[in-house]
Amino acid sequence: MPILGKRKYINDRIEKLINKLDTLGYDTEYIKRRFYDIQEETNDYSESSGSILPYRNKINDVLKMIEEVIKSNSNINTITTPEQFKNDLIEEVKERQMNQRRDQTNKSFSLGYY
Repeated sequence: MPILGKRKYINDRIEKLINKLDTLGYDTEYIKRRFYDIQEETNDYSESSGSILPYRNKINDVLKMIEEVIKSNSNINTITTPEQFKNDLIEEVKERQMNQRRDQTNKSFSLGYY
């Protein structure tokens, strides 16, 4: 996978994390500011290896901020704990993978491959 494909995947996953935190009632204002700052910078990208380190550092900052929000707000009156949140994400990924496999199988049968 090329560098830009990996960045798009990482950005998509982090955006889903932020949206999930929003729906659970966590305050993600600072995370969004930092994350969307990263996305604006990646729109004006270069594929040089020198551009990888700053991007990685910023992504690590965003992930640390997400972790801190979860830990600091664990006393919020929500049903979901950080451990449950992690388990929900794992289940979501597994379900998505199963759906992709099923779609590929259905597609191969519809194209006449056996």
